[in-house]
Amino acid sequence: MTKPNVTKRKRSKKPAKKKKAAKKPKKMGRPRKEIDLDTMQKLRELQCTDDELAAFFGVCVNTIYERKKEPDFLEAYKKGPELGKLSLRRTLWLNAQRHPATAIFLSKNLLGYQDNPEAQRMVDTPERFVPMPDGTFKRIAEGDSQIGQFDESVDTPKS
Repeated sequence: MTKPNVTKRKRSKKPAKKKKAAKKPKKMGRPRKEIDLDTMQKLRELQCTDDELAAFFGVCVNTIYERKKEPDFLEAYKKGPELGKLSLRRTLWLNAQRHPATAIFLSKNLLGYQDNPEAQRMVDTPERFVPMPDGTFKRIAEGDSQIGQFDESVDTPKS
């Protein structure tokens, strides 16, 4: 028996394929929603919460939380309430010139005035010191009905 005439096929050397430039990975998820920073800052001036911002821009609250990590967004987010406070203070100040209740409110909050009559009595009522025979002074209040009763002794240095 003879072998059939089979020729081996020679492999031709093909040139190596050039690798293509690395492809950019496909972005997954939804397209990024744009949030106008000026609009967001004006909403924050009105003291809008994160939930209200998300509802206005049509995004999830988590989107607002994630955007706070971006410096520009965070700056506008923090600046909004401060401008709102400034506007409110300006309005209160102008209103206080026409309405005494507003002036009283501002004096209590900004100047520390109080509605405590007892504390007011202590401030308005001057005190007297009466010399005692043993060389000490006794403190009494001007408005006390019992002049003979003393609040406390105050020692003075003897010379």
